Amino acid sequence: MVRVIILSENTSMRPDLAPEDGLSVLIETEHHKILMDSGWNDLFLSNADALGVDAASADTVILSHNHYDHGLSMPLFFDRRPDKNYRFYLSSDVLWSVFHRRADGSLTSTGCGLTDGELIRRRVPHKYIEAPVFYPFADEPGIALLSRFERRCFFEPMLEEFRQQRGGALVRDEFYHELALAIPVKDGLVLLTGCAHSGVCNMVLAAEERLSRPVVAVIGGTHLKASGPERAMATIQFFNKHPSLQTAAVCHCTGAAALALFSEHCRAYQPCGAGSVLDFD
Repeated sequence: MVRVIILSENTSMRPDLAPEDGLSVLIETEHHKILMDSGWNDLFLSNADALGVDAASADTVILSHNHYDHGLSMPLFFDRRPDKNYRFYLSSDVLWSVFHRRADGSLTSTGCGLTDGELIRRRVPHKYIEAPVFYPFADEPGIALLSRFERRCFFEPMLEEFRQQRGGALVRDEFYHELALAIPVKDGLVLLTGCAHSGVCNMVLAAEERLSRPVVAVIGGTHLKASGPERAMATIQFFNKHPSLQTAAVCHCTGAAALALFSEHCRAYQPCGAGSVLDFD
């Protein structure tokens, strides 16, 4: 069985769990405990305690992308694990500075603050993922980290507001470094996203083509809050026409307006917030 536990998210499903504008997910598989993202404060730890799970005991840690609301509090995990008996997966692109460009042209740093120097100084056991498909576990060979998603869906353009410092130039962040986690279950794949800046439908298509299995569940952010209702409805129509998809637990940066559309129009939609537990055979 695969169990997915939402530790922190923009909303909470229980009064004893605090929400945050961030995302942290704990995944329990047959042999591994995986922490995907940490949010931006200590809620991933305190909410886990309230849920009766130990997030700090994860043997595998994944940073989906270099934004503060997914990785600013990652050092709190490192502090809890002086034994170093875990592996941290991220992309080396995370080390570039990133920004959000506001409508008035001003820039705000959106990075999570991790540096190669800090990881080395802390002796964090880490590996940079550069391949489109990477298999982290010999004992569960079907679990895969995916990145560098092809852009196939015309309704999922890259947004100009996200910028990345490349050398001396400030360019559009293409999010090729963005990681998603695909876990095989009985009927197909569970796909976990951080924000899906690359386009959640692009991610679904890439996962199915690369791993030769249908996606049965999507869990995580879709970043539809930055787009209008047309893109949200196009995503919903893609999901509805995708016969294998049975669970669409979209959350976090999906945004309230898009979530309302999912609730009304997406047949696979499942509300999701801090405290949600999703089980798959």
